[in-house]
Amino acid sequence: MQPYSDYEIAQRQVQTLRDKKDMFRVWLVVFLMMLFVALVSGGSASCSIPLAIVMGVFATATGIDLYYSLPEHAPNKAELEQEMEWLFGKDWQDRASTLAYESARQHIHRRRLTKWAFVGHVLFFIPLNGWIAFASRTAFHSDGIVMLAVALIWTIVLITHAMSAFPTARQLEIRERRFGKDFRLQYEINDNINAQLVAKLKPDTYYVVNGGGEFEAIGTIHDMYFVKLPQTKQDED
Repeated sequence: MQPYSDYEIAQRQVQTLRDKKDMFRVWLVVFLMMLFVALVSGGSASCSIPLAIVMGVFATATGIDLYYSLPEHAPNKAELEQEMEWLFGKDWQDRASTLAYESARQHIHRRRLTKWAFVGHVLFFIPLNGWIAFASRTAFHSDGIVMLAVALIWTIVLITHAMSAFPTARQLEIRERRFGKDFRLQYEINDNINAQLVAKLKPDTYYVVNGGGEFEAIGTIHDMYFVKLPQTKQDED
C-alpha cells in the first residue's frame, strides 16, 4: 500500500520537473548577467569573474540535473528492471507500484549525477591541487608540509569519490542490494502500519484525515443516504 495515489505521484513528478526548469533558468540568467559584468568591466570588478565562474558551475549542475529529469532521457526498461530487482529482490513484480518504480528511477538518476559531480571535482582538483603542490616547494618548511598534507588528503578524497561514482558491476550490485534490504524493511514497516490503521476502520463509514494525521469518522453510509431534513414552518402547519 503506497502513501500516494498514482495521480498524486504523477503530479509531483510534473511539479518537480517544472521547478527544475525554473531553477535552471534562474541560474542561467544570473550567470549571463555576471559574465556580462565581467566582460564590460574589463577586469576592474575583481569579484565579477569568480562570481561568474561560481554561477556557471551552479547553472551547469542544474542543467545536467534537468537533462536527466526529462522524459526522453529517463532510464530504459532494462536499467529500471535491474534496479527494481536489486532493491526489491527477485519477486520485485509484487512491489511493482508507481512509487516503487519512482524510487528505482531516482536511484539511477542520482548515480548519473554522481558521475558528473566527479567530473566537476576533477576540473577543480587538477589546477588547485597542482598549484598547492607547486607552491609547497617555495613555502617555508612547516607551511610546505601542511600544504603537501592538504594535497595528499584531497587526492585520497578524489580517489574515494571516483570509486563511488564509477563502481564495478559487482560493487554496484552489492551496494544497491544492501540499500534495498533497508528499503524493503521500511516498506514492510509502512505496510504493517497501514494495515493496522485500516483494521481499525469501521466498515460502511466515511473518514477524513484530521490535523493530527489520524482518521476521523464523519458519518456512515446510513447517515449519507437517510438524512433527516429539518422541517420548515410550512411543513409543521
